[in-house]
Amino acid sequence: MERREAIKNLGLSFGFMITAPTVMSILQSCEKEEAPWIPVYFTEQEGIVLKKVVDIILPSSEDTPGALDVNVPQFIDKFVNEVVADEERDMAREFMGIFTKKALADSGKEDMSKLKDEDIEPIIAASLKKTKEQEEEIFKTLGEHVEALTKGESSTLPDDIAIYSFLSNIRGLSIWAYKNSQYVGTEVLAYSPIPGKYVGCVDLQETTGGRDWSIW
Repeated sequence: MERREAIKNLGLSFGFMITAPTVMSILQSCEKEEAPWIPVYFTEQEGIVLKKVVDIILPSSEDTPGALDVNVPQFIDKFVNEVVADEERDMAREFMGIFTKKALADSGKEDMSKLKDEDIEPIIAASLKKTKEQEEEIFKTLGEHVEALTKGESSTLPDDIAIYSFLSNIRGLSIWAYKNSQYVGTEVLAYSPIPGKYVGCVDLQETTGGRDWSIW
């Protein structure tokens, strides 16, 4: 099995998205939720950490909402619970555990719910800031790890690579959910409810003020 396909097929790809009706339905249902959030897959403490990670990756600003404003953590939790395969789901929790363990160790805290942005942000910055060459090495190691697991062999993944995988997937899934949410699609991105003629090779700055087109 080609290594990148192995990564997509087991454990390291819960952020890999397809615009299937089921996934869009989950996204839309989460965006409408207003009651206090109780995670369905992650524990409450893991949910607190997930919200902090997502908020650091896609914070709100004066002009635009952030990922928390469109309930991205709720979507990730339901997506992992309802769509992701058992093996991937277990690995998602395992990698989150490695990430939170490092955050607690670095901050000197014992309770996940006590972690603050300043405890988490340096780990995100250091982990995701990789060169193309470093990413290739990470993919190679991840692929070898997955291949070993699929053969029933024992394999231990270095913590820094597990953390990278967790954060990279959360980032990819957060961006997808944010850009495909109804509010962002109709209020933030360039939205045309009745599209006109197709015009290719145009300057996005001139046509939309630099905003990406919405799929809504």
